[in-house]
Amino acid sequence: MDWSGVTVGDGWRACKFPNEGLYVGLQCRLISPQGFPFSRRAMAVRESSIYRSPKGRETLAALYSRRLAGLGPNYQSRWVATGLGRAHALVVGDGPPLVLLHGAASSAVDLADTFGWLGHRCRRYFVDLPGEPGRSSEARPGKAGPGYGHWMREVLEGLGLEQTRVFGLSLGAFVALKTASVIPERIVRMALLVPEGLAKPRMIPFARSVTWPAIRYLVSRSDADAHRFVRALGDHEAMIPERFLEQVAHYMRHVKGPPKPAPLLDAEELSRLHAPVLVVTGGKDPLFPGDRVARRAGAVIPNLREAIVVPRAGHVYFPEPQSVVGRRLQDFLVADD
Repeated sequence: MDWSGVTVGDGWRACKFPNEGLYVGLQCRLISPQGFPFSRRAMAVRESSIYRSPKGRETLAALYSRRLAGLGPNYQSRWVATGLGRAHALVVGDGPPLVLLHGAASSAVDLADTFGWLGHRCRRYFVDLPGEPGRSSEARPGKAGPGYGHWMREVLEGLGLEQTRVFGLSLGAFVALKTASVIPERIVRMALLVPEGLAKPRMIPFARSVTWPAIRYLVSRSDADAHRFVRALGDHEAMIPERFLEQVAHYMRHVKGPPKPAPLLDAEELSRLHAPVLVVTGGKDPLFPGDRVARRAGAVIPNLREAIVVPRAGHVYFPEPQSVVGRRLQDFLVADD
């Protein structure tokens, strides 16, 4: 086994575990250029690209640019240096800061497109997460350690944000909670939608809604089966924007599969989070069942103000701005108490 040191990103040090195709921190000490130490197994970074081909990377970069142009001229790009390479954020608006974190196989421009109405009285920072098909680096922190939290600390420092409100969707909600475990004092309040890291799926609904549609897509590689996969994750009766279906088809065609699901967060990890938290989850979510998420959120999040289970909502869930849930998210994030 080759344990020779290698450099990952801009100054990261790790050990190579050649049989896994990953750079993983095991016995070595991981330290970013800014001096933040990482514990054992804190960071795992893909050795290869997240894209299936260079053409796929170019296709999604062009798609990102077109969709960003469609958002209008008010969105500005910001770049900051981190230990995993450059991080990118879309910034818009004025007022107190609000950081918004997208889900897996997604990007900041996707979140701005679907949740651009959220926090309209804030200065909003839609951040591209690392290792996802946005503009930040392709290096991906491991989910078991504090890697995402340390990465977010670097991002907040690069953006000049001492404290901020946070909204997280799915993987983004997990990253938000990991951030709270590392720098809880910098979180003013936090809203989490269909969060990862608080529940495991029920096997039969998961197989029916996720495994089987995914297998159909892997066999056919058709956009129609990609659309069926997305609809299986949501409320079959709800309207899913066509542009969202199209972008997911692009991602499934050009991006390699996501990493393993996150381990469950525990109370000790979140014990220093004193900011108020709102959790919204779906009663029909096949990935993170709403009732399980709500129960565990109450057990591990110290200042949970409310856990809302939307009975008919799945994992792909876009509350309307004027809906009960949309207004609750908006009011909670802009509140001053």
